[in-house]
Amino acid sequence: MSANKYDFVIIGSGLGSLVCAAILSKEGFKVAVLEKQPIYGGSLQSFTRKGISFDTGIHFTGCLGNGQQLYKVFSYLGIIDTLQYKKLDTNAFETYNLGGREFSFAQGFDAFSDSLKSQFPTHGKDVGVYVSQLQSLAQSIPLLSLTKPESTFYPNTEKLSNILNSVSQNDLLKQVLSASNFLHAGHSQQTFWYVHAVIQYHLISGAYRLVGGSSQIADALVAVIKNNGGEMHISQEVDALMFEDKLVKYVSTKQGLRLETKNVFSGIHPSLTMKLIAPENIKKPYRNRLLGLENTVGSFTLYLAFKPNTFHYKNANMYFYDGDNTWISEQQKIKQWPYGFGFFPQADSLKPNYTNAASVISFVDYEKFAIWNGTKLGNRGADYDALKEELTQKMLDAVCRHIPEIKNCIAHYYAATPLTWEHYTGTPQGATYGIMRNAEQEYSLYVFSKTQVKNLFLTGQNTFLHGMFGVVMGALLASGEIVGLDYLLSRINS
Repeated sequence: MSANKYDFVIIGSGLGSLVCAAILSKEGFKVAVLEKQPIYGGSLQSFTRKGISFDTGIHFTGCLGNGQQLYKVFSYLGIIDTLQYKKLDTNAFETYNLGGREFSFAQGFDAFSDSLKSQFPTHGKDVGVYVSQLQSLAQSIPLLSLTKPESTFYPNTEKLSNILNSVSQNDLLKQVLSASNFLHAGHSQQTFWYVHAVIQYHLISGAYRLVGGSSQIADALVAVIKNNGGEMHISQEVDALMFEDKLVKYVSTKQGLRLETKNVFSGIHPSLTMKLIAPENIKKPYRNRLLGLENTVGSFTLYLAFKPNTFHYKNANMYFYDGDNTWISEQQKIKQWPYGFGFFPQADSLKPNYTNAASVISFVDYEKFAIWNGTKLGNRGADYDALKEELTQKMLDAVCRHIPEIKNCIAHYYAATPLTWEHYTGTPQGATYGIMRNAEQEYSLYVFSKTQVKNLFLTGQNTFLHGMFGVVMGALLASGEIVGLDYLLSRINS
């Protein structure tokens, strides 16, 4: 229906799509973003119940300090001064309770090392070797310092388990060091060292909570795109990419929009992108590889709203386990679910000493909910509601057991299953972190932005890495394919 021709049509409005759209529109390209939901943001979305706003996907990030990587990118995009955020506790930004024993991570590599050495006084040398290996891996990835790689970037494919076994023979120390696996839902024998190290590196460098929620980033980026002349279309679900002469020529939606474009960026799951393309328009092996990517486990999230001025704000992320095994995604099928959970309090700018809400997350097998695949939100039937309530009560019991003071502070609560996540983000099976980067399948580690279609590019959590930091770095790589990565990084660094 549109007679306009665009330089770029961007599918989806998650963080990767919005950053790419902001960069490309800022650099003078004509951009249109198509989002199937009635709200922008993907995992940046928030929702409001009874006057309280809840974050959905992104609860914290790293490298937002003055001069750090995300700070520089957001400064280049012109949004850093619009954001409200606070640094998490420098002495313990993450705490891990393993069957009653508490451990913590400090910010800054020297503080991180000293703190862990004090917690494991007979294994100080092991801690030192681990930190050295972590910094060495980070230094081998030029993009982490906003520097262009000299050649095509290929990540380190070593297994995390091999690195940890070479670092220490102490099982408890190895469990604590790998406890950040909650942030990638990996498996102890299949996780890439690269995935673990990038996540650890950017958080130890400086961890921050967004005050007032992550949707402020989506709002700021949408404003940039619109100010640059870009178009934002909500409630427009893309159903096909139409080709001419082996290039994408048009993007169509179920709602009847048909946009002519020179290029397409897709921020949705790679398998969903492949399903938009007729098989004859893309090589079968490439298509099958992306269609066959394994996904990470789904999650069950409990959103807690607190009575005013009752629950003190904890300036940290907290993780609780019923035992010493911190690989929680491997425990999600046990009868005693939840074996563990992450607790993420929200920061309130008006009452900084208290929090009005928190998200509690544990992993859950999607197969529990597969019978309702294809059903509509709010109309899944009594059996679904009963299972959801059963898991809600189990989660509440676990939270109150580990944090007893919370029980009398809860005003009301809501729950989300993998089906909820799948509905709002479009991620197949409600996968918490997109694709599984399985060290048994090296090709799963890295999905390149460039595809086998010359004018089709991928962005989002399934390319460079998930999380705010990983997605933004991936968006730089994707946008750099167009404007030149050298040029883009020079603009950001200046």
